[in-house]
Amino acid sequence: MTPEVTFPNGAELPTDQAVHIRAAAESGAVLVLALDEIRVGPRYRHDMGDLRALADSMNELGLLQPIGVTADFALVFGERRLRAARMLGWTTIAARIVDVPSIVAGEYAENEVRKDFTPSERVAIAEAIRAAMGDRRGSNQYVTKERPENFPDAPKGAETRVMAARKAGFGNETTYRQARTVVEQGAPNVVAAMDAGEVSISAAARAVNAAPKEEQSRWTVADIRRAAKEAAIGPVPLPTPRQARERSRQTGALVLASDGKYHAHTTAEQDKAADDYSILRFELLQDIAPLDPADAVASVPEPMRNWVTARAAERLAWFERFITLWRERHAA
Repeated sequence: MTPEVTFPNGAELPTDQAVHIRAAAESGAVLVLALDEIRVGPRYRHDMGDLRALADSMNELGLLQPIGVTADFALVFGERRLRAARMLGWTTIAARIVDVPSIVAGEYAENEVRKDFTPSERVAIAEAIRAAMGDRRGSNQYVTKERPENFPDAPKGAETRVMAARKAGFGNETTYRQARTVVEQGAPNVVAAMDAGEVSISAAARAVNAAPKEEQSRWTVADIRRAAKEAAIGPVPLPTPRQARERSRQTGALVLASDGKYHAHTTAEQDKAADDYSILRFELLQDIAPLDPADAVASVPEPMRNWVTARAAERLAWFERFITLWRERHAA
């Protein structure tokens, strides 16, 4: 059965299926394929995310972006959309033909690939190119036993992934590797933000490397950008206790400081009272083994005796006054 197809500019439909498919690939036409005609091979992406939410969206809004298939209807990209369509009981789905041999042969300009497909779709196209090229490593060096037909030799020293990245419109292998990281390790909302251009490919890759998918799934676009920034420059250092108290004054909330404690804004009088209590607590409760007074007197070297005499007198006067006031106010 020749699949239903919509051609741009109202072009006349070919009657022969092979010609029909070829024309669809060359023109960017959207085919309507029966779901049972589409073959799904081994996939590198295993986490499909929340398919129920996607199915609900497709049920309400329809399929906003066609899936991609090869000329013999092997799935290239759009597995989540395909699965959601099956969940909804659809029998057909809109699809675009991805002509992998033509892309490899250079008949499809790289900037056109970049313009016509999203980053995640181009990752899938690059994977299809690598599979079709036999995963070679340099000129005429194929991992597979037989050289794939109709594919040009790789430039000397060029690996398949380098050529696949370029032909899939990434410009360089680094960008392709970053996009693939997002597709493989990112939650669907992060992949969607990358595809929509709301975050760059490099930023999305930094973000997904910084958190598990469960956490990513709760991110807004602003959260993705923040995570990417923190991954690039490191987390913002905690404020000093003094800075934490100032932030607490501004916000009215407790603030975690670099000493590992939460701090709140206090007045100068409160700070003085806290300092005084700390001194008193140290004086009264310090964990020092008791020293016999006779040993203490004998241990003081002669050059320190005058200083100890004055200091002991000051301490004695302080403790006598403290004991008197304590008994008057609290020990009665």
